Order: sequence, then structure tokens, then C-alpha cells
Amino acid sequence: MPVITAGKAAVGMVVESFSTHARVQLISAKESKLDAKIAETQVTGVIRGQGGQKLMLDLVPQEDELREGDIVLTSNLGDVFPENLLIGEVANVLKSGADPFQKANLKPFFNLKSSELVFVITSPNL
Repeated sequence: MPVITAGKAAVGMVVESFSTHARVQLISAKESKLDAKIAETQVTGVIRGQGGQKLMLDLVPQEDELREGDIVLTSNLGDVFPENLLIGEVANVLKSGADPFQKANLKPFFNLKSSELVFVITSPNL
């Protein structure tokens, strides 16, 4: 189940639940991957957690335009997060002539130090 902030920013997903609490894997965890898109252009890629609160947008084709300041959202390609949740903002773009894909470091929209309340999105089918 996805976990979000009141501002509709993706935080992570529930990986284990107990009677009074749950363990959440943050989207910034090194094991975390989720499908994403650029809000304005619909360019798609994959978010990879880098540890701490660091995120990277990866697997964006070189021919697609990717700019600093682009807003990154969850896409409908994944099976955990609903579409159009906020993920982050492109901080800098990393291009290599030899690689068919470009990457970008993101500034996440969630901040663990200032987030006192999060929400778990449940499915009526559970």
C-alpha cells in the first residue's frame, strides 16, 4: 500500500504491518524503484532510491527533453502508486554521449524531518 503526505507527495510503501503500526520502505531507499513521468511533457523514466533522501530519475531516452525544474510524478505504469502523485523536482540532468539514456538527480517533495503525518492509501479490494 502506498504512503503519501497530506500534499499528495509519494513517501513510500507499506512492506510489513502490525496491529498498531507499519514498516514503510521509503521511495528513497536503495532497494526502491517506481515508474515516473514528467508532468509537463509526459516523458517517462524510473525512479531509483539512492539512500538517505536522495532520488534519481533513470532510463530516460537521450532524445527526450529533460530540464532542471521539471516536476516528476508517479505514472500509471507501476502497480503500487496511483498516477500523478508528486515525487520531486529535477535538480540536475546527467547526460553521457555513450549511454542511450539520461539520468537526473531529484529534490524530493517529501521531507522526513518536517512530515509529522502521512497517509496510507488502501484499496477497497483488500
